[in-house]
Amino acid sequence: MCTIGRLSNLNPAYVMPTLRKVLIQILTELEYSGIGRNKEQSARLLGHLIANGPKLVKPYQQPILKVLIPKLKEPGVNPNVTVNIMAAIGELAQVAGVGLRPWVKELCPIIMEMLQDASSVPKREVALWTLGQVVENAGYVIEPYYEYPDLLDVLFNFLKTEQTPAIRREVIRVLGLLGALDPHKHKVRKGRTLRNTMGMPISKPMDKGSKGTGGPADSASELLVQISGNNLDDFYPAVAISSLMKILKDQSLSQHHVMAIQALGFIFKSLGMKSVPYLPQVMPPFLSVITTCEKHMREFMFKQLGQIISIIKQHARDYMPDILAVVRVSITSHTIIHYVVFCIILCTVYI
Repeated sequence: MCTIGRLSNLNPAYVMPTLRKVLIQILTELEYSGIGRNKEQSARLLGHLIANGPKLVKPYQQPILKVLIPKLKEPGVNPNVTVNIMAAIGELAQVAGVGLRPWVKELCPIIMEMLQDASSVPKREVALWTLGQVVENAGYVIEPYYEYPDLLDVLFNFLKTEQTPAIRREVIRVLGLLGALDPHKHKVRKGRTLRNTMGMPISKPMDKGSKGTGGPADSASELLVQISGNNLDDFYPAVAISSLMKILKDQSLSQHHVMAIQALGFIFKSLGMKSVPYLPQVMPPFLSVITTCEKHMREFMFKQLGQIISIIKQHARDYMPDILAVVRVSITSHTIIHYVVFCIILCTVYI
C-alpha cells in the first residue's frame, strides 16, 4: 500500500482509479465490519494510504472524517482499533490542513479523554502525537488552553511521569506548537483566583476537611497584573503574604516557620481589618504548621493565632471547625494549655 501510494504521484492515471476503489473498500470495512481485527487492519491501511497518497486522499477528507470520528466515540471499541484510527486522523491532519478546523470541536474532547487514559499507554502516545498534528496543521494554537483548561496540567504530567525520551520530546514539541499562554488569564479561566469587592486578589477558599494545602500562591508579576492602579498600595502586603505562605507550605524550610509566622503577625497588626481578604490564603497553611511543628514551637504559634483572631474578630467564624480541631490535637500539652484557652476565649468573644 505504501509503495502503490507513492507511485500515484508518478503515474496517477494508472494508479489512482484502483486506489479510489481501495479507499472505498477500506471505509466500508471500517464502518460496517463487525470484526475488530478487520477494523484494526483497515484503519492501519488507511493511515498508510493517507501518508503515501495525499493527492488521492485530499478530495475525500470530509467523508473520511465522517467515518473515523464516530468510530472513536463508540463504546467498547477494541483499543488497537482506536489507536489506529487516531493515528490515521493524525496523518489526515497533515493532508487536510485548515480543512480540519470544522472537526476540531468534535475531535479534541476525544483526544483529551485519551490523553488522560492511564490504562493504555499506546492510546496516550497516539493521542499526544495526533494533538501535535492537529495543532500544527490546522493552526489551532492557544485556543486549546482556553477551551480545555486542564490541558496544560495533563501535558506537564506527561513530563513528570513519562521516562521515554521520545514521548518527552513530543510533549515539548506539542507545548511549543500550542504557543505561549498568559499565566494570569489561564489562572482566571481555571477559577484559581477571586476578587473581593475592592479588586483584591485572593486565593480560592479551601474545601472543608482539607488542611495544609492552599491554592498556589500568586507570583509578584501576577499579583501586579491583578491589582488595579487605584489599589497599588495593596500590592506590597499581597506579595509579602504570598511569599510567607510559600515558606509555610514548604516543609524543607521548617526552620524559618517561626520567623514567617512572626512576620505574618506584624502584617496583620499593621493592616487591621484590611487583612480579612487574605484569610483564605493564610489560615489553612497556618493551622497546618501548628499541627506539624515541634511541640516547643506551638506555644508561640498559638500566641500568634490568638493575636490574629483578636484582629479579624468575627471573620474567624468560617475557620472555627479547623481551629477547634487544632486545639483538640494540642490540648494534651500542659505547657501550652493557657494559650489554647486564650484562643478559645478570643473565639467565644469575637465570634
